[in-house]
Amino acid sequence: MKKLWKSIFATLLILPIFIGLIFAKPVDATTPATVPVTLHKMVFKDAFPDDYPRQNTGDVMPDFAGTPLDGAEFTAYDVTTNYQAALANSDQASAQQAVIAAYQADPAAFTAKATVTTANGGLALFDLEKVSGGKDAAYLFIETATPATTTVTQKALPLVLAFPVFKFDTETNTFTETELDAVHLYPKNITAEDTKTVQNLTDFTMIGTDGTLYNMERGQKVNFRVTLNIPADIADIKYSVTDTPSAGLTLVADTFATTPALATASYTLTSNADGGFTFALDESKDDVKALAGKTLILDYQMELTKDLVPDTIEGNIATVKIGDTTQPSFEPKEDFETGGKKILKIDKHSGKTLAGAEFIVLNAAGKYGEFELNAKNEYALIGWVDGETAKTKVASLADGTVNVIGLKDGTYTLNETKAPSDQYVAIPDGTITFVVKAGTYTTAAVIDVPNTPKGLLPSTGGNGIYAFIGIGAMLMVGAYFWFKKSKEQAEI
Repeated sequence: MKKLWKSIFATLLILPIFIGLIFAKPVDATTPATVPVTLHKMVFKDAFPDDYPRQNTGDVMPDFAGTPLDGAEFTAYDVTTNYQAALANSDQASAQQAVIAAYQADPAAFTAKATVTTANGGLALFDLEKVSGGKDAAYLFIETATPATTTVTQKALPLVLAFPVFKFDTETNTFTETELDAVHLYPKNITAEDTKTVQNLTDFTMIGTDGTLYNMERGQKVNFRVTLNIPADIADIKYSVTDTPSAGLTLVADTFATTPALATASYTLTSNADGGFTFALDESKDDVKALAGKTLILDYQMELTKDLVPDTIEGNIATVKIGDTTQPSFEPKEDFETGGKKILKIDKHSGKTLAGAEFIVLNAAGKYGEFELNAKNEYALIGWVDGETAKTKVASLADGTVNVIGLKDGTYTLNETKAPSDQYVAIPDGTITFVVKAGTYTTAAVIDVPNTPKGLLPSTGGNGIYAFIGIGAMLMVGAYFWFKKSKEQAEI
């Protein structure tokens, strides 16, 4: 009996092995343990096409729209356990959404399987096992970083891929019975270009033939607007924009504003030595995180400085920096130009230059110009007032110049309020006019303003008059004796 029971137990032990051999599915030696999965990263400008969303077929789709994008980082997560658990009580689509929702709620709970950056035309190649933990594997693909060379405002939606993968027929809108041994997916992004515009063009006169050049004078302010497309992953990166103006412009600091309005602690605004500024977001702040994938508007004014350069194009450019990468610069299509006039005070007879003559400048509306002297000894306009002030007086300098700059096109009157000295006759008011035209400050003829010297007369009551009287008396006495002698000779 003992031998019989031993035989029975031995048979029971080896029976599962025989059953497994009999009923086991033959192993296909050609079936790979891993499957290549290629992500084709595509980007669209401003918006997706009308046929979005477009179903992935799992196969190569040569007619898929968009532009390939390199530099996007994708991470694959093994979500087999999450997916199979969600699938037990639901359908595949719902299970996919459940996995995505779980990741978005707690990304730290998921472990990355592999991370690949798109290259060579937007391609990211993964080599993934078909089976995980004894079950058909499922993977979640997340775009974990966007390329720094492009402002991506909408990242690719999360993708869940579950094995086995069968080719999808877009014509019948059903899956076929063809299992794919290589999978191709097309995640999609939206990108947008930042812009810069002028908001108060109606305050200026167009002087360019192509509609992009405008006339301005000092005292006027240009209202600039920068529209920034904030990256979708703003919470994870550094972001700043630098505005660089031309030499004659500078920021009016108290005019800076953002839309939507950000807390002052959410950004820094640094004035630069060139008159521009750098605006940097603090990505840790909640109101900055809320900007992800949205637009941020910066409004501010710039004005001419006293060191402006007449006849030069005034404008500025903006440059965005994402992380450590500087984006291509952009600028408004409109430019500005101001002018001036070179005036020289001279002696009418000798042509020598005269210092110390004082003038006021009036515009066509009869307003008085206020000026300040710059480093180049030019009088830069401050603005226009209704009457004379200390700043409305401009004086000819040591070299006789009275160069006024920062004026827009028009006709102006130069009134001399004080002659260079008591030796010169003052010029009557309203007798000197000059025309300013942008682009001619350095080429137009200098306006000569001559003063006539007063005539030289002897003084009365001085010692000098006695010399004249003595000389006159001597001449008279001499003439008398000459006349008397001539008469005596005639009588003989």
